[in-house]
Order: sequence, then C-alpha cells, then structure tokens
Amino acid sequence: MQSLSDSELAQRISEGYDTAVEAVDVRYAALLIQHAFKMLQDEHAAEDVVHDIFSNLLAGGSQLEIKGALDAYLYCAARNGVLMSFRKSKNQQKYMVTASLEKSICTAALASVNRRSILALALAAASKNSLCKTGFNT
Repeated sequence: MQSLSDSELAQRISEGYDTAVEAVDVRYAALLIQHAFKMLQDEHAAEDVVHDIFSNLLAGGSQLEIKGALDAYLYCAARNGVLMSFRKSKNQQKYMVTASLEKSICTAALASVNRRSILALALAAASKNSLCKTGFNT
C-alpha cells in the first residue's frame, strides 16, 4: 500500500480498505500533527485531532468520497478538528465560569442562611434568658 498514490489510497479508503487508512496514517500523521500543533500549541490536543481524523476514516471510509487531493482533504480535516477543539475548549471555559459562579452564589446563600440561623438561635436564647429573668416561663 505504501507505493500507491494518494488518489489510489483515497479510492481504496472509499472502498473500505483499512490497510489504505493505515498507509495514509504512516504517510501523513506526523505532518498533520505538526499542522494541528501550530494552531493549538498543545501536542496532546494535536495528536487527539489527528487520531480523530483517522478514526473517522476507519469508521466511515466506505461512505466517504474524497474529491480532490487527499492531502488537501486531510489538512482541511485537521483544521476543522482544531476549530472543533477550540469550540469545545470555549464551551468548557464557559461551563467552568458558570459552575464557579453558581458555587459562589450557593456559598453566599449558605453563608446568609447560616448567619440568619445563628442570629435566630441567638435571639431565641436571648429572649428565653430574658423571659426567665422576668419570671415568665415558656
């Protein structure tokens, strides 16, 4: 498979040959990781993006029709994977901010409840003590 051209490999991938995906992996994985790394500045995230590309090729290669150059398709897939990674990261950051805000609100609410409870207990104790001093029992 190593001696096949990109167009022949693309054809084999669309025919469902896993060995064609493996050959493309050997030929392009390192280049795609470098490409993704330039955008992400995170080696593990870049590897994840490229891993997802090849996983998708293995899972749905027989339904895939690559029009044009295989390398262009792969670089475009890497770019799209990076953009999805950015989107996911942005959503995670939004979630973390929201979760942190909710935690702050809950903490403040609990502190307020605790202050009210302590104040109510103190008032109850104080009124009980003052009632006992005046001779009234409850």
